[in-house]
Amino acid sequence: MSNDMDDRQRKTIQNVWWYIAVAMSETIGTALLVFLGCSSAVPSITSTPPSHIQICLVFGFAVCIIIQMFGHVSGAHLNPAVTVSACIFRLVPVSIIALYFVSQLIGGILGYGAILSLYPAQSNMNVTHGFCTTVPNPGISTFQAFLVEFFASSILILICCGVWDKRNANKHDSAPIKFGLAITAIATPLGPYTGGSMNPARSFAPALFTGVWNAHWIYWLAPISAGVLVTYFYKFVFDRQPPPPEPDQSDLPLNQSNFKMRNADKTSNEALSSE
Repeated sequence: MSNDMDDRQRKTIQNVWWYIAVAMSETIGTALLVFLGCSSAVPSITSTPPSHIQICLVFGFAVCIIIQMFGHVSGAHLNPAVTVSACIFRLVPVSIIALYFVSQLIGGILGYGAILSLYPAQSNMNVTHGFCTTVPNPGISTFQAFLVEFFASSILILICCGVWDKRNANKHDSAPIKFGLAITAIATPLGPYTGGSMNPARSFAPALFTGVWNAHWIYWLAPISAGVLVTYFYKFVFDRQPPPPEPDQSDLPLNQSNFKMRNADKTSNEALSSE
């Protein structure tokens, strides 16, 4: 009886520590993503503005190193949309989606808060005007901004589904690099239109600190709807097993081949005798 109780207590403790590990990895990972990514947008002491490609590269490289750090712990989602997709893919139980979401949002807040605390005032971040916030470009409509974010998030979710596919299980060696380059490849052309967020947690923290909520709903609805729709699309269209190959006669076992040859000889002999 005592052994059974000890086993249950041990399993309970293991489960609790697993939840803590997941929460910590998503919190720290998202904090690093926001801190490193938004830090790349801070003008230098000499007021030299960073280039768009520089910011996109830093966000991509940040994703790369964070996946290497925490991918084996929580999957390093860093993004509520990715967590929704992973849940549909049955990689994450529904019961802990809230744990992922809260950890990611807290991580984004900590990462952005660290930027405001650590960087000197001379960096001219212009926080009151929405430093590192994601808002639609005035040159496009709200609907167009939604489509851009949905399209960008759809590409990201398709990449996730492809990596999670069991048929791709032996091709994960360079997954962090692939994800990082994918973020850069998506954000570089689409960033000028909406900021290329693809991530509610990345957009929430700057909006919270700066008070810039312009069309903020886009940065929640577009990625999460992409996480749902694109994942189901992938499972319905691409998650299929190939048909079994036709057996090759040359690959048949010798006893089976001999059996077929004997049957063929017997049939031919019966035909001759009937004549």
